[in-house]
Amino acid sequence: MPVRRMPKTLAHDRNDRPDRLRRSRGLGRARASLTLLLLATGLFFAPMIGQEPAVAGPRTDAAFVDATNDLRAARGLPRMRVSATLSKLAYHHSVAMAREGRLWHNDISGATDHWVWLGQNVGVGSSVAALQQAFMDSAPHRANILRRKTNLFGVGTYISQGRIWVTVNFEQTTPGWS
Repeated sequence: MPVRRMPKTLAHDRNDRPDRLRRSRGLGRARASLTLLLLATGLFFAPMIGQEPAVAGPRTDAAFVDATNDLRAARGLPRMRVSATLSKLAYHHSVAMAREGRLWHNDISGATDHWVWLGQNVGVGSSVAALQQAFMDSAPHRANILRRKTNLFGVGTYISQGRIWVTVNFEQTTPGWS
C-alpha cells in the first residue's frame, strides 16, 4: 500500500503517519530528552562556568597606587597622580585580558592628549604584593615604575577565578600641562 503524504501543517492521527514520521517521533523524544538534559546540566554548571568574575574594585586599585608611589618615594622620586582616563583604560584592558585568559599590551596613545611618553605594565597573579614584586624583578617594568619624569598613571584591576589581572598605564605629560 502506498504511503500517503499529508501536508505538514495539518494535524493527523497516529495511524495516518507514514513510517518515516513514526521513526522521527521517537527521534523527537530523544531530542527533547537531550535538550532537557543539556538544560539541566547548564543550570547546574552555570554558577561555576558562566558566572561573571568579580570585579577587584577600588581597594585593589588603591593598593597598587599606594605600592607604586611608595616604591617611588623610597627612591626619592616624586609621587605620580592618578588619572581617571588612564585608570578607565587600564580597567577595560584588564577585563579583556581576563576574558581571553592571556596577557598582552594595548596601544593607548590615541586615548590621551598632551603626552610625551607612555608606558604600560600588565600582569596576572595572586596578590598585589606578588604582582608588584614581579614588576620590580623585571627591568622594563621596573623602569616604567621608576621613570623620573612620569607624572600620571592609572591602574585597573579585575579578579577572575581568584587571580588578579592588572594593567598599569603610565604617562609623562607635555611640560606645562598637568
